[in-house]
Amino acid sequence: MRSYLAGHRYGFFDEAEIKLLCTAFDEAWLIVQASPHEYILSDNAELLRETLAASVVNAAVVGERDPLRLRTVGLSSITTSLT
Repeated sequence: MRSYLAGHRYGFFDEAEIKLLCTAFDEAWLIVQASPHEYILSDNAELLRETLAASVVNAAVVGERDPLRLRTVGLSSITTSLT
């Protein structure tokens, strides 16, 4: 998540917000990794991680700060990618 933020120049998040985004991302990624879906275990994992990170960040950009909602938004983006 930090590398995603650095690569996209989201410098307006403070350290507490970055920690919140990282936590939401990490928790969502653990759920994704626990999935038996073969797509996740393939070469597409990095694309899924980027999709997840982008979704979490985009939700935060528009003001979302609830970690559960951030995680849910991220997971919804992954679910959309898999269907």
